[in-house]
Amino acid sequence: MAFGFKKANTAMPRMRPIRDDRPQRRGFDFVTWIVPSIGFIMFLYAMGIVVVYTIRIGGSDVSLYNSVAEEKKPPETDVYKVLKGISDGFDPNAK
Repeated sequence: MAFGFKKANTAMPRMRPIRDDRPQRRGFDFVTWIVPSIGFIMFLYAMGIVVVYTIRIGGSDVSLYNSVAEEKKPPETDVYKVLKGISDGFDPNAK
């Protein structure tokens, strides 16, 4: 044995029996029920706050779906017309 290292134990570790002799819990278990329930209630509360805050910020008449036809076009200014003309001048597909 060099440097005082001990040889590792190569014996098989003691195996636990397949059958567990501890009593099994049956029926309603309050401890495993209360933690997920409180977590779910807190999640619902947070989602409620998000909904109320969203309605307060945007208003209640904001639609969730805007079609393309309803989109408003920005007003065409002189600068926009000049830039569009320049862009159209470099367009190879323009007629």
